[in-house]
Amino acid sequence: MTTLPTGESRIELMAKVKGAKEFKKNSIFGVGWALEYDEKAPKTEAYFAMWSWQQAVMRNDWVNMNVSANLSLDEVKKDPRAAQLQMVPEKTMPWNPTVTKHLGKELHVGAVRNLTQEGRPDRSFKLGETKRWAITFFDMAGPAAFSDIMPLPLSSGFENVDKKEKVKPIIFGKPIKPKEKKKEKKPIIFGKPIPKDKVKPAKKADQKVIRKTTYSATREFDAINASNKCGPKSVCKGYSLKGKYTSRTTATGQSVLDVDATVTAPKPFRKTSNVGVGWGFSWGAQQSSTEVYMALWSFQARKGYAWSGMSLNAPLSIE
Repeated sequence: MTTLPTGESRIELMAKVKGAKEFKKNSIFGVGWALEYDEKAPKTEAYFAMWSWQQAVMRNDWVNMNVSANLSLDEVKKDPRAAQLQMVPEKTMPWNPTVTKHLGKELHVGAVRNLTQEGRPDRSFKLGETKRWAITFFDMAGPAAFSDIMPLPLSSGFENVDKKEKVKPIIFGKPIKPKEKKKEKKPIIFGKPIPKDKVKPAKKADQKVIRKTTYSATREFDAINASNKCGPKSVCKGYSLKGKYTSRTTATGQSVLDVDATVTAPKPFRKTSNVGVGWGFSWGAQQSSTEVYMALWSFQARKGYAWSGMSLNAPLSIE
């Protein structure tokens, strides 16, 4: 907790996760914490730093997100997965990242939050009060844990200072004079402009006519349903996955494979959840390797939740 000479207070959290093994850079993992607010009707705000696929840079990278839910912290801790489905991205960012690092077996994540949130009295904290909070980490490769709910005293010592005493802001150095605006120079134009009626149109490139004949074959598949993988006792009860794939060969001899998959769920997919579809094909000597395509709906930096597509490869058989 820090209180600036201006009287503004902020809280900074720093978390460090140590794993038994190195966190793999092609996996999805992260660290997050949640704080409870609004004592009359407890709600929860959360901050997450997640290492996941980012379509903008076409690789895994860090993304930071602020979310909230109309759930108490006890409800969030009781069923984090169900709570995640009810989390809504914040329009403004109470928490701003200070550190986000992946160092082999360690994850370092830090963020800072002003106690006073302008225009949001329900989200403003008071110096001297104690909040309830919890922290978690997860790795899609396996390990994950959620801490017990802990007290978080919002104390910097400033709450015990006599408020009648005026605190003068500390100013370092001399004030910097604003730079004078440079006068814009007009562009120099050489020669006279050519009238539009005298501009010669560009010659059209010669185009070869290709015979528009395509050979194709389409086959349907019904991969996952109530009798295959998603039965009454499974975690995917009520889900199904089916579709079709088409092989096409054009008149030029180029062949392509088009896969179209449809997942049907018993309830609508939430736009604030992480969902996806993927398939794999075996290849190589004795089919010893596998290539994979994944379409993932997840949180993207500077875009919010959006689709991203990724192609992966592994020296493993599809079995």
